[in-house]
Amino acid sequence: MYFTLFICFLLPCELTIWLYERVTAVRTKNLSQVDYVTGLIGSMMLIVYWLIIATLPDFFFIDLGAESTQLRRAELILSTIGWVLSSTVAPLLLFLYASGFHRARNFLPLTALLWPISLFISQSTLYILDGNFYLDYLIKYPIFFYTDIILPVFILMIWWDLRDNGFANNSVSI
Repeated sequence: MYFTLFICFLLPCELTIWLYERVTAVRTKNLSQVDYVTGLIGSMMLIVYWLIIATLPDFFFIDLGAESTQLRRAELILSTIGWVLSSTVAPLLLFLYASGFHRARNFLPLTALLWPISLFISQSTLYILDGNFYLDYLIKYPIFFYTDIILPVFILMIWWDLRDNGFANNSVSI
């Protein structure tokens, strides 16, 4: 926005309008329907995931000081990075893809897998330390099936479709 205002003061208005029309015409003409759908999917993922976080913040925002071992603290940091990648970075990558930056799709597997991998590591450590798996939260709060299983699989499916079906070749890659 500031750049546009800056250009408006440097160039005559007619030239600025002509440049803006050319840039937006090329940009909108080359975006495919898949780009738009990808942006919508990213929006829905972002909204739903953050509504879940807002509803049950204690499951996501964990007090590291309450943990007695450094290993558990490291696992919880990894877990926090994982859910931030899954809840925020994955939708942002889809927004970038929808905007024409198609190489953003290459990072989707990382955003999809770090959260479930961190949960598996954490559950394994808890089993080794306590002798129990703590998976009863999935039964008590079934919405976590979405965040822990369905969403990572969905992100991988989107990545696979965008990668293998050649959708990226239908529009301009910036």
